[in-house]
Amino acid sequence: MRLGKLVPDEIGEISALHLCDVSSNSLEGGIPVSIGKLLNLQELVLSSNQLNGMIPSHIGNCSRLKNLVLFDNFLTGCVLVELGNLQMLEVIKAGGNKDLFVKIPFELGNCNTVAGA
Repeated sequence: MRLGKLVPDEIGEISALHLCDVSSNSLEGGIPVSIGKLLNLQELVLSSNQLNGMIPSHIGNCSRLKNLVLFDNFLTGCVLVELGNLQMLEVIKAGGNKDLFVKIPFELGNCNTVAGA
């Protein structure tokens, strides 16, 4: 799949995807809602791009997600309570998004071994 400058909506159709690392690719735009269809996804690395907008709540559907790395973008909003659905989540890295409100939601307590950076 050719990425271009945007993370394509079609990414959600790659049902067997376990690792998605597109860090440092000058990607722009938002994180597509279709990312929530990646039920086998274990690691999502979108760091050091130019992504903007809010983290889609549908990411809470990625029940096998262990590592979520979103640092150094232009994301806005807040860390979502839906991340509490990710019981296998171990790492969240979201620093360097100056308009992302990083109040840790109570629901992250549902995750077994989450650590942030």
